[in-house]
Amino acid sequence: MNHAFRTEPFNPHVHWHIFPRYHKAPVIEGITFNDPLFGNFYDDKAERLVSNEVVSVIAERLRQYITL
Repeated sequence: MNHAFRTEPFNPHVHWHIFPRYHKAPVIEGITFNDPLFGNFYDDKAERLVSNEVVSVIAERLRQYITL
């Protein structure tokens, strides 16, 4: 994030990409998230598009496990 320091006030932040892996497919908002490659390297070309509402639900569930 070097570009976060190009202008003042500086605005650095942490940016994560999360690749959850599942032995048993979770169901979130009625959508089943299968992981056919569980136990192997994930497919970095795989893509699963979901609605903003589903993203919000997933983000809220993840927040429960993040402490600052």
